[in-house]
Amino acid sequence: MVTEFGTNQTSSSRVFVDPQTLFSLRVPENWLIDTSGQQGTKVILLHPSTDTPFRTNVNVTVPALHNLTAEEFLTLARLQLKQLTGLPRPERDEPACRPAGGHELEWSMALGPIMIRTRQLIIVDNANAYVVTATAPAESLVLYQRDFDIVFDSFHLQSSLRT
Repeated sequence: MVTEFGTNQTSSSRVFVDPQTLFSLRVPENWLIDTSGQQGTKVILLHPSTDTPFRTNVNVTVPALHNLTAEEFLTLARLQLKQLTGLPRPERDEPACRPAGGHELEWSMALGPIMIRTRQLIIVDNANAYVVTATAPAESLVLYQRDFDIVFDSFHLQSSLRT
């Protein structure tokens, strides 16, 4: 289900706020918002173009840590990427500029006949990890980098609203 639920209109952008886990992020202009929960997501932002076999998207999942530390969760993410891609390590693996305490991973892999590029922001807060994943066809990543930056740079935990 593609909806506009949980959005606030501003002068130049929309902001999605998840009412359950209390995170927010800016939505790039004309992108669609899917809150159906498919594949365990809290939200999927979909690029409006459906002209290619792979639809560029950003999704957010909020897995429970189940007693893992932030470093253990990050190690688990790296091991899953190694298993998924066959590469010994992600092409990019470094602390995020924003938000403080975040970590970014980036990798490329084949998805059937399409080479895709994925960028991931991981933030650990209390009992949950917040995983923001942006994916596009590798050959056209440059076209979407600005939109991905908008989402990643705006991701914010609404800690003051938590109980």
